[in-house]
Amino acid sequence: MQYDIEPTAITVTTVDNVVYIMGTNIGNLSALDEAIKGIYSISNVNKVVNLEQKGSADYVTN
Repeated sequence: MQYDIEPTAITVTTVDNVVYIMGTNIGNLSALDEAIKGIYSISNVNKVVNLEQKGSADYVTN
């Protein structure tokens, strides 16, 4: 589980081994990047498309 990501603000859809991440105001964008790296480790995932629209509640941590 990734912390600081608002689960109700994000939608994840998979089509033909491609994972699409959609949403806005999801929170910690650094945590989202780490989650995307983890998704690539799942077998049969060929690509991850990040369609997240940055909103006022989004932020980046180091």
